[in-house]
Amino acid sequence: MRLITILFLLLMIQTPLFANKPADESSSDPRSGVTQQDFDYMIDNFRSKKGKVEITFFRKLYFDAEIVTLPEPRKSKYLQGLLREFGGETPPSVSELMDVRSINGTEYHLYVVDELLTQVKELLRKGDKVTFYSYHAYNSPYGPGLLVYAFDRHAKPTLLNQAKQWWSDSDK
Repeated sequence: MRLITILFLLLMIQTPLFANKPADESSSDPRSGVTQQDFDYMIDNFRSKKGKVEITFFRKLYFDAEIVTLPEPRKSKYLQGLLREFGGETPPSVSELMDVRSINGTEYHLYVVDELLTQVKELLRKGDKVTFYSYHAYNSPYGPGLLVYAFDRHAKPTLLNQAKQWWSDSDK
């Protein structure tokens, strides 16, 4: 079993995770090859069992959460090291994290790739409901290390839709 693990790790080291895709592949859809996950489930269950960090090799996931704080500079040294080790010739850089809230109210932090920071800060606000597309980089005793590379903001109800909802609720 140990030999299989070593061979797998060697194979992963030789295969850049963020290598450029061939020109015929469409990379514009962040959902391609992505698994949907329940954010509360991830926070509760994507933890390392032995108190150490377990590398998960950047599996693509997406989940829904609410913005608590916009990205701000925080420590990301461990993730930066993983990206240098497994991220190919030009891995993305990460220098900021943001806090989000799950449907059940649990607050958690997410790493955000630097190239996405301008969009996040211009388009998102505290309280926005968002679908995040992320790489699952590792599990730690505190929970998963998630690196956001794309997002979809959920549209807020218009004033007309709010009035219709209020009207239908008052009929009951």
